[in-house]
Amino acid sequence: MASVLLLLDPRVLALVSIEVNEDAKMIIATAGTASREALCPVCLQPAQRVHSNYIGILADLPCSGQRVRWFVLVRRFWY
Repeated sequence: MASVLLLLDPRVLALVSIEVNEDAKMIIATAGTASREALCPVCLQPAQRVHSNYIGILADLPCSGQRVRWFVLVRRFWY
């Protein structure tokens, strides 16, 4: 049987928490970027200084009849 990749590589994205809200029939998962640096997409130079943070909100397919919501904590870097 083929393995199913549920999350990206844990060195890139780490699961922070998971919560089941019975009242709202929702599964809430929070993940955060794990790397301490990122490469510039233009020049490919490593950047370590954090410029800002934001939370990305994703909706996923239902799981066991419950809605799934992902919160991804993302950092923006600059060099």
